[in-house]
Amino acid sequence: MTRAGASYASAEAVSATPLQLLEQQVLGLINAPAQAILGRPLIGNGADGAAPGEAGAPGGLLYGNGGNGAPGLNPVWPAAGGAAGLIGNGGIGAAGGVGAAGGAGATADGCGETAGLGVMAGPVRPGAWSKRRERGQRRQRRRRRMVWRRGRRWIGRYGRVHHQRFHRRDWRKRGQRRRRRTDVRRRRGRGNGGAGGAGLFGGNGGTGGSGGAAGLFGTGGAGANGGTGGTGSDIGATGLDGGSGGAGGAGGSGGVLFGNGGSGGAGGTGGTGGSATGFGSVGGTGGAGGTGGAGSTGGLLYGSGGAGGAGGRRRRR
Repeated sequence: MTRAGASYASAEAVSATPLQLLEQQVLGLINAPAQAILGRPLIGNGADGAAPGEAGAPGGLLYGNGGNGAPGLNPVWPAAGGAAGLIGNGGIGAAGGVGAAGGAGATADGCGETAGLGVMAGPVRPGAWSKRRERGQRRQRRRRRMVWRRGRRWIGRYGRVHHQRFHRRDWRKRGQRRRRRTDVRRRRGRGNGGAGGAGLFGGNGGTGGSGGAAGLFGTGGAGANGGTGGTGSDIGATGLDGGSGGAGGAGGSGGVLFGNGGSGGAGGTGGTGGSATGFGSVGGTGGAGGTGGAGSTGGLLYGSGGAGGAGGRRRRR
């Protein structure tokens, strides 16, 4: 009996392989025109996100489920689930990343002193004056001025000379405009002071990915939970505050005709406040909990709206 079952299973596997190859070839012929023109197949499920924080690919236009988002923190856009086609379910959004911990503060020596932050703000760079002209350039300018004055005296003594600029009526205004331009160029040489660097506290948790939207029929994907806030620094007379929890992802909308909306993701938990050391020191405040994701709407003809996600809780020291 066992041998018969094993032989039947092997025969089934051998016979299924050509059918699977034939199915892939037929789907390739059907999806090739739509993939080339619209960038999306007609039939098939969307691929799941591979890199951390990558969104899931959308499903086929006619039939197919959206891909699931990959877990991790994406600074550009949360890892959302892929959208479904006319018939299918949206992909599930991935969870947001965990916030980074705050840097260590400097230790205070006496009682009641406040420790420094882990990363201090950078100094503001004062504006620099432009470099003064070299001595040789100043001498050349002086010589040109003397030649110009001598030419004026010669013109006044022996009459006007054609094609010279000194006999023009507006030469005084031209000189004033030239001096004003020189002053403006000198003032431009002074640079503005640079902005100081920002200090570092416990990082905030990443936002959860949104659930994928369904097509005509299907249930929207559920939004992912927000990331946990970073822990505040423990070293120093005053502990640093913990990071806020990330917001939960919104649920995907249900099918246009039939389908339920996806549930929103829960908000992330706030980071733990840093514990202080020394006599009379104060510990850091725990981070605020993230906002719960909003539930999405159901289908137009039939379907229930998704439930909103629960808000995150604040952590104590």
